[in-house]
Amino acid sequence: MLVRIAIAFPAAVLVLLSAAAVPNALGDKLPNAGGIVGPERCGECHKREFAAWKDSGHARGYHTMHRSPAAKAIAANLGMTRIKSAPSCIRCHYTPVERLGAVRAGQGVSCESCHGPAADWLAVHDDFGGSDVNEDDEKPEHRVRRIERCRELGMRHPEVFYELASRCYGCHAVDDEELVDIGGHPSGVGFELLSWNPEAGRHAFSAADGMPEVEPSSETSALLYLLGPLLDLEHGLTAAARAKGDGVYLDSIKTRVGAAVERIEEISRALGGDPTLDEILVLAGSVSWEANTETELAAVAARIRDRTQRFLEGRTGTGFADLAARAPAAK
Repeated sequence: MLVRIAIAFPAAVLVLLSAAAVPNALGDKLPNAGGIVGPERCGECHKREFAAWKDSGHARGYHTMHRSPAAKAIAANLGMTRIKSAPSCIRCHYTPVERLGAVRAGQGVSCESCHGPAADWLAVHDDFGGSDVNEDDEKPEHRVRRIERCRELGMRHPEVFYELASRCYGCHAVDDEELVDIGGHPSGVGFELLSWNPEAGRHAFSAADGMPEVEPSSETSALLYLLGPLLDLEHGLTAAARAKGDGVYLDSIKTRVGAAVERIEEISRALGGDPTLDEILVLAGSVSWEANTETELAAVAARIRDRTQRFLEGRTGTGFADLAARAPAAK
């Protein structure tokens, strides 16, 4: 079933969101390397975004991450000989490419890490209604169909707010128990969608080729603040469903889930109560870390995902700018 959601990113627009089509980013272990076209191809049109990406930590990580003492220590703990060819590293720290029959790191975290491998949807994304039609002249109905078709082919479109933001938590909410408990990798506790977003999302607003820098709207910031703890709760419970035993991994998930519940309670109070948030809080309260099985935890996470999308329906962030001001400082 299709529902329409208006969001501000950076301006309020009408988009389509199919709940059935939304993937769970935690299950997206390694992007399809054969479908990667590379950030340079995206930069042919998205000049502002490409310029901002090249100057980001996500891009620079290709040259720096594997050289850091922390990364080397984690690799040693896990018996890794080459970080840039290890799937558990590539899936979040790099953009994969196929070389000599093997999947390796081709770039740092780049366009397709977030928006999905583009080979299958790039031609549709570039078609504004004919070879002689540019983006400014595209008809509204064609644009809606184009976005929907791109999503069917695997694109995470920036106007489908839940889908793209959920991808952030696919990496920043670490779901690999061995990586944390044996490798000593940070667990992701403390990641906050709004305050951590300036670099990752800044490419939508940065200056390039003489274009002025655009400040993200307060509505966009408010929407990020509203969505962050809901995604942290969903992804935390999905990750918990995979836990095999006690350890830093499971303890960190409990910490994240507890903090997310507190934030959701705060948001609900600030909104004067919200029935959908109340449902989510009841679902979170039904979790027993000792008794719930993997299947039950995954089912609760799926119900929270459904209600999170319902909560977003029709929201633009307008009127909630004061909520965004409560977010922690950027890290």
